[in-house]
Amino acid sequence: MTAAASAPAPRRRGRSLRARTAFFWLHLTAGCSAGAVLLMLAVTGALLTYERQIMAGLERSSWVDHGAEAARLPLRSLLDQVRAEHFEPKELAIRADPRAPITFAAGRRERVSLDAVTGSVVPAPAPEVDAFFTFVMRIHRWFALEGDARDAGRDVTGLANLAFLFLLASGLFIWLPRIWSAVVLRSQMLFARRPPTAKARDYNFHHVIGFWCLVPLIAIAASATVFHYEWAKDALRALSGAGAVGEASEAKVVEGETLPVADARHIDALVADARAAAGAFERLTFTLPHAGAEVLEVIVDRGNGAQVQRQSVLRLDRRTGAVLGEAPRFADDPNRWARFFNRFLHTGEVYGVAGQTIAGLASLGAAVLAWTGLALAWRRLVLTPIRRRARRRSALANEQAPA
Repeated sequence: MTAAASAPAPRRRGRSLRARTAFFWLHLTAGCSAGAVLLMLAVTGALLTYERQIMAGLERSSWVDHGAEAARLPLRSLLDQVRAEHFEPKELAIRADPRAPITFAAGRRERVSLDAVTGSVVPAPAPEVDAFFTFVMRIHRWFALEGDARDAGRDVTGLANLAFLFLLASGLFIWLPRIWSAVVLRSQMLFARRPPTAKARDYNFHHVIGFWCLVPLIAIAASATVFHYEWAKDALRALSGAGAVGEASEAKVVEGETLPVADARHIDALVADARAAAGAFERLTFTLPHAGAEVLEVIVDRGNGAQVQRQSVLRLDRRTGAVLGEAPRFADDPNRWARFFNRFLHTGEVYGVAGQTIAGLASLGAAVLAWTGLALAWRRLVLTPIRRRARRRSALANEQAPA
C-alpha cells in the first residue's frame, strides 16, 4: 500500500524535470534571439527615466520673475498676437506658477509660449538636451530609422517585447526552486557576497534581479504591447469595459439658444472663474470655444501631466462663468482613460516620481538580465563546447603519444 502510494512521485518529478528542461531551452532560445534588442530597449528606457523632471527644471530656469506687482497682459491681446504672428490657437494652457508663460497650441507641433507680462516669445529651453532625449526615444521605439524602415524597426521592437514577456513568464517558472528551503530561497533572492566564478556571479545576478524586477517589468512589457498590436488594444478596451470602437458616449451639452459673441463672457474673466473653481492645480488647459459655443471646457491637471487619475474636466457657462459641472477626465470614454493610463504606466509616470524611479531601476535590471543572460548563453553554447573539444583532443593526443 505504501509502496503503491509512493510510486507516482518519481514520475511526477520526471515530468516536472522535463517541463523545466523544455522551458529552459525555450527561454534560452528566446533570450538569444531578442537579447541584443532587449538590451537596447532597457538602456534607452533607463536613460529616459527622468526626462520629464529634467526638461521641466530647465524650462523653469528660463522663466523671468517680474515680481508680484508686474501687470500681466490681457489674454485677449495675447490671443490676437498669436493669431497675427503664428497660427490660429485651439488651446491655451496656464500654469499655477505665476512666472510661467502662457502656452498656445493648435496641435502637437504648433505651439508657442508667450511671457504673460511682456508678450515676448519664450524659446524652448536647452534644445540640445531636448534633441538628445528625442533621439534616445527614437532609438527606443524604432532604432531611429527613417522612412519605410521605421515600420520595420517598430516590428522588431514589438516582437522583442513579446519575447520579453515570454522570458519573464518562463524565467519565473525556471526560478521556482525544486526544494523549498531558507538556504535555497536566500540564494535565489539575495546577491552572493563572493561568487567563486564569473559564471556563478552572472547566474546569481540573473536570478536575483529577475525576481525583484519581475512585477514592474511585466507592467512595462505588457503596457508596451498595446503600442504595437491591435489585439492588445482590443484586450485593453475589453478590460476597460468600453464598447466597440467608435462607441464612446457623446459629450453632454447645455441646451439653449446659441449665444452671440457679444453676450459671451470675456476670456480673461472666464480664466479667473476657472481658477477660482479649480482650487489647487498645476495646469489649466482651455479648449478655446468657437464663436457660438455656450460651454467652455477646462482640463484641470493636479498632477504631473501624466496622471490621468488626477485630471478632471471643468465645464463653465460661457455667458456667466458659472460652473456647470466637473468630472474625471475621459469619464465618458473608459477606453481613452485606459489608454492614457497605459501610456504612462509604461514609463511609471502615472505614479509620479516613485513610479518613474521604480520603472528606471527595473529598466536597469532588465539591462543586467539581458547582459548576464547573453553571457551565460555564450558560455553554454560556445565556450563550453570549445573547451570540451579541446579536452578530447588533448586526451586523444596523450593516448596516442609513445610511452
